[in-house]
Amino acid sequence: MPDKIYMIPINPLPDMCLPAITFFESILTPELEIFEFGSGRSTIWLAERVKHIISLEHVPAWNREVKRAIAEAGLTNVEARFRLLTHAKECYQNSIDWAATVCEYPDESFDIISVDGYDDTRISSIEFSIPRVKCGGWIVVDDTNWEKLNPGLDLLTEWLRIDVSGQKPHRTFGALKDTQTSFFQKPPGE
Repeated sequence: MPDKIYMIPINPLPDMCLPAITFFESILTPELEIFEFGSGRSTIWLAERVKHIISLEHVPAWNREVKRAIAEAGLTNVEARFRLLTHAKECYQNSIDWAATVCEYPDESFDIISVDGYDDTRISSIEFSIPRVKCGGWIVVDDTNWEKLNPGLDLLTEWLRIDVSGQKPHRTFGALKDTQTSFFQKPPGE
């Protein structure tokens, strides 16, 4: 039996506030191709709504749980990828290399790229995602209320930005915490 820390519930919702989930659902269509930094409940939820999703994870036990949940749900449109990420501060290059996994795909490969996952990879994930999103597509960044993400968000100043705020359950303590998810739409011709 998997450790309870690494279990995905039945009928999972993404780890976002409810208004963000509602907006996210409004931009999803069955023909979309998605790349996701950070696997989990959102992986299953997205896979039930889109054509194909590639989800990148860095925690081995969590990646196994995500793959188990994908199989249990009978989903065949998910590529659950794993790439080890060393969390030591002296391994900054490793964080960049992990985020650069999206660069294995051609420019304009994805309708949506979701940036969540490990905190220290998010700015690089945003940077490497910009050319990989189709014109009119979206980069979705969770926890944009964190000031440390501003350098990455500044890369998207020319994009349409929709901020959605609310509370979501804290994964460890069960308490509600304030959060913001931002949806950035790539302008035509960029």
